Amino acid sequence: FKQVTVPPIPASNRLKRGYRTVLPLGLTPGSYGLTVIADLGPNKQVQSTATFTVVEPIQAQITSEPNPLVIVGNTKLDVMVDIYSAIPDHFRGELEVTTYPPGWELEGNRRRTVVVNGEDARGISHIRFKLPSSTLAGDYPVEAQITWGARIWKLHTVVLVQRTEAVKPDEKPAEKPAEKPAEKL
Repeated sequence: FKQVTVPPIPASNRLKRGYRTVLPLGLTPGSYGLTVIADLGPNKQVQSTATFTVVEPIQAQITSEPNPLVIVGNTKLDVMVDIYSAIPDHFRGELEVTTYPPGWELEGNRRRTVVVNGEDARGISHIRFKLPSSTLAGDYPVEAQITWGARIWKLHTVVLVQRTEAVKPDEKPAEKPAEKPAEKL
């Protein structure tokens, strides 16, 4: 709340005043309003309201492709971090892979810079792994985090791994039964 004193305004004239304030860091996302009331004399007031919305600076999600992942020999996995930025001009932060299964080979560094150009824009950062042919079927967690200033967004996905069993040389694949011709009535 701030009280502002304005000098007298001659009749039929206008006065435009701007008001700026710094919003505190960590302000909860939501809609807010700023109302100004001007007392023009006894029983005379003018009121104006401006509204604005505070949103999360970024929204991020992590997925893997393909899912489920079928192991055939040494297999590659692409984990994608999709970042939507509401930050004016551009977002620049750090993406760090924090958890992945032992035996998986991470291509590149665990920590990398991510950039999303433009406000209301999105970018995708790829995290690639090489999985050994000995990887067993199951659910495997992959976790990462994005750091921007003092803010941290934690991301989590589960990669479903399936195995295919190759046909042995002395076995024949099961044959499809022959179809019967349709009977005539």
